[in-house]
Amino acid sequence: MNSIIIHNRQENAKQTEKILALTGFTSEELFWLKHDTGMNFLKLMCRNDQWGMQFMSSQTFFWSWWINLWNNRDSEWLINNKHHLKGTSKSVRERYLLANNLDLLYKDCNRKRLEEGYTLVVSHTNKIRQRNNLSYVS
Repeated sequence: MNSIIIHNRQENAKQTEKILALTGFTSEELFWLKHDTGMNFLKLMCRNDQWGMQFMSSQTFFWSWWINLWNNRDSEWLINNKHHLKGTSKSVRERYLLANNLDLLYKDCNRKRLEEGYTLVVSHTNKIRQRNNLSYVS
């Protein structure tokens, strides 16, 4: 199992390097894009529950899930946009930002997948927290 995890990490690292090269993003810019989009997703899901948003944003399980989704989208994006990747880094960057726009992601067919995944993350987090007599339900 460890060899699979290492392989996936290596593949994700290669994929990230490719995204950086194509879009012209720095690794820091890409990090903050993923982070800020994840935080905006939590705002959307937690609505006015400030404590819930702070709690979920502090959970490693949430961020692992979010980054895994992001990596999957990157993989699909690279495959589905091969013919657009020969443009300038500015045009490729614009396409990448559009592909990861939370409003568009949430409005199309990904909404159900995002909500179902988030429900599983909350459920898993609640199970762990219940063992410690602290639960969060959103």
